[in-house]
Amino acid sequence: MSTWLHVHLPDCYNAKDDFSFGVDDASYINHDERPDHRRTSSSTYTTFVTTSTLSAKKKSKKKKKTKKTSSESVVTDYLDDFFAAYPAFDYSRTASSTQEFYRMCDFFLWDRDDFERQIAHDGFKTALVKQFNSLYGTDVDNIKSWQGLCLALEAYPPPEDVHKAKEMFRRKYVNLVDLVDRERTGESVIHFQTLNELQDYTIETGKFFPKESAYAGGMLRFLLREILNKHQQGINRRRRF
Repeated sequence: MSTWLHVHLPDCYNAKDDFSFGVDDASYINHDERPDHRRTSSSTYTTFVTTSTLSAKKKSKKKKKTKKTSSESVVTDYLDDFFAAYPAFDYSRTASSTQEFYRMCDFFLWDRDDFERQIAHDGFKTALVKQFNSLYGTDVDNIKSWQGLCLALEAYPPPEDVHKAKEMFRRKYVNLVDLVDRERTGESVIHFQTLNELQDYTIETGKFFPKESAYAGGMLRFLLREILNKHQQGINRRRRF
């Protein structure tokens, strides 16, 4: 006896300012954002099989589906992908991503105004933003995203309320690049006591984070707003004296 099996198969920069926590305007660098666009398509076919092989086909189909689910669970490392585009450079993924970018600029003998460096800088900043989204999520109202951020900051116990989590972060002075790099370097995120300390650290290390990005999720946009508010409050205090 035989039967017909019908199968459906899928075919397999407006200029923006850079911003670091509290760094003054002289430290900003312009770059563009170029969103990616992808397409997918599908096709359908009908095949003839015997009943003796039908069950085997179903088992095979289940195995393929499990394999696909497993591959989809793998998180993309956007910084690895960025540096992979420059194979001549001996990239170390356990080092600070920012320091590796500056080291790559030295390796290729790029000056600050070189077109090649500007293109690379654009890609690096985009990779930083996407990596942050991948690590900490994009939904500012998702308590799991906040709990993951609190764990990264070693703030225990992590709050069980989004409002409390936001209030906790408002009392923190940390560098966003360090938050992205912590799983790569194995180093804890440094907590600073004042905005000035954080500014000095950011300028000294060059760990600038994009002030705006087309790829920034709600979580990142909230954190950047808090940073900008702290920066503006610091300027207002200095103006009083």
